[in-house]
Amino acid sequence: MDATQDRILIVDDDPLNVRVLVELLRSQFNLSIARDGQETLDLLGRSVLPDLILLDVMMPGMDGYEVCRRIKANPIFSSVPIIFVTALNQTFDETAAFDVGGVDFINKPIVPAVLLARVRTQLALRRSELRLIQQNTHLDDLVTERTRELAQTQDVMIRALACLCEIRDNETLNHLRRMQHYVAALARAIEKHPAFSGQVNELFIERLFRSAPLHDIGKVGLSDAILTKNGSLTLEEQQEMQRHPTIGREAIMKSLASENAEEIDFLTVAVDLIGSHHECWDGSGYPDGLSDESIPLAGRILCVADCYDEALTEGVYNAPGAHQMAVERIRESSGRRFDPRLVSAFLSVAEEFQLIADHFPDPIEMDSRV
Repeated sequence: MDATQDRILIVDDDPLNVRVLVELLRSQFNLSIARDGQETLDLLGRSVLPDLILLDVMMPGMDGYEVCRRIKANPIFSSVPIIFVTALNQTFDETAAFDVGGVDFINKPIVPAVLLARVRTQLALRRSELRLIQQNTHLDDLVTERTRELAQTQDVMIRALACLCEIRDNETLNHLRRMQHYVAALARAIEKHPAFSGQVNELFIERLFRSAPLHDIGKVGLSDAILTKNGSLTLEEQQEMQRHPTIGREAIMKSLASENAEEIDFLTVAVDLIGSHHECWDGSGYPDGLSDESIPLAGRILCVADCYDEALTEGVYNAPGAHQMAVERIRESSGRRFDPRLVSAFLSVAEEFQLIADHFPDPIEMDSRV
């Protein structure tokens, strides 16, 4: 057999008919033979698929219509074209043949030129179809790879930009990673909550995860004297510090107003997250004094995550009891700083928060004398 030749499966219970077809086709095609419907289905299930099937209509057991119907019902076989072969003195329903999935029919006795012309036509169509499928698959792969590369590039740039701010604020890269996983865990915990129906889905969670590192980006607009000051800030310095959500939000909004900003949809979540993650449920937060559900959900989620991480990092990071202290701090602030529903959701996934913190610990500062 020539592996480069098209493969044709001949299905007929009459040895004479099979012999005629084989004599006409064997010099140009790789042939296989089945004597009835069940043998055909068995052969298709265990062999390389043919490029074309020549299917007799009248056979014992399953007739050709039923065999064709079963082949087309199987997604593995369904793309193989089927030409019905029928005798002129047989009752043949052309409409039924096409309805069950046949692409053409040939009458017996076989006219060699007609047989070869119709076989070649269907094989040419089959090759074109397969090439188109391969091209589409290749294009899909290229688009997927390009999309993955763009997403990775965006993530790297986001983290790099956020790190510039975090370095000035004595934070760490792992803080950014923890925040990403915290907000995703909390968002998933409320995904099925009826109060958040239509707001939280996989797309929202993905955008929340990607934009979380930008939450304090507005601090790049603050002076080093404020960010690096030891001890309490003055009232004036506190007011300046509280400007950072506005600075960050305005910076992102300017980027959204630029050309092609619709291609960066996740930044719309970033605007909400950056601008509102210091707002409080009771209206006592900043920069806008928002309360209740007027606070964007992204900001409410980030607020809980930020409080948890802040509690862990007070003193020695993740010291014994730090997790429980963080949990209690959030529980006690339910209805005041935090949306009570988010607090309930947080308590249900608090152990997951601890696992995230353990997985992305802050580096231990080495003693300078070592």
